Amino acid sequence: MNGGGKNLSDILLVGKGFLGQKIYSLYCNDYKIKTAGITEGNDFFLDITNPEQCLKVIRKANPLAIVLTASLSGVDYCEKHSREAFAVNAVGPKNIVNAVREFNPAIKLVFFSTDYVFDGQKGNYDENDMPNPLGVYAKSKLKGERESMKADDFLILRLSTLYGFNSPKDKQTFTRMIIENLSIGEKVFASKQITSPTFIDDAAKATIKLIEKKECGIFHVAGPKAFSRGDWARKVAWAFGLNESLIEEVESVPGQIAPRPKNSSLNIGKLLETGIKMHSSTESLLLMKEQMEKEGVI
Repeated sequence: MNGGGKNLSDILLVGKGFLGQKIYSLYCNDYKIKTAGITEGNDFFLDITNPEQCLKVIRKANPLAIVLTASLSGVDYCEKHSREAFAVNAVGPKNIVNAVREFNPAIKLVFFSTDYVFDGQKGNYDENDMPNPLGVYAKSKLKGERESMKADDFLILRLSTLYGFNSPKDKQTFTRMIIENLSIGEKVFASKQITSPTFIDDAAKATIKLIEKKECGIFHVAGPKAFSRGDWARKVAWAFGLNESLIEEVESVPGQIAPRPKNSSLNIGKLLETGIKMHSSTESLLLMKEQMEKEGVI
């Protein structure tokens, strides 16, 4: 994916959080990546809820593809702040799409969605299954999907329970919480909710490969095996050599506000048909452990 041309960037990466950081670190030497967001250290300041800023930044960056990782992903936070959730997760993508259509409709838009768009009644969802979101976060992401579909060239990638390692400053994921709590002898309460834990390195690589392959539409990008949160916690404990007897599986975790789907596991058959492979959970966790050891985190 090489555009050539004056001041043309291959990718405008909007949001440099957990996933955005991984995409940048893995591919900043292969592509000309410009970053945009509301935090320091980006090439452009961009609040995606501001339509004028979206158009201004896209004009300046002049990308071949926009990878929109910016999101409000705290499920319980979104439940209590629905207006903000829809502003970021739905209106934001709408503003990006409108700016793309005005500036250059040929720009590819990649939007990241979630397994939570499903109600969890059956599990192993494929791309043709009908979404039925339960909470505010899920509803706002489904709205974001529908706005993204208005782009001429779009990719919607549904992810599930991301885990992995960038740096010690990573946000607190479920997997990192397991490692940190067990490391200091604290209990871990894990629900019976079933998802498809997804290694962030695989998610980043699948994103770029799907762009390179000029794929479009919806793809499920997730780990190859479904786990309950309890089983996943025990798998993490095994991989990191921690005490799994401290893990207690419960129906639901105390303090959670938003409804969660019981089984939102994703079928990745469509992804695998493109030739893209995902690591097994064992391989991924051991790679994550190796990365954390290298940085002296564990």
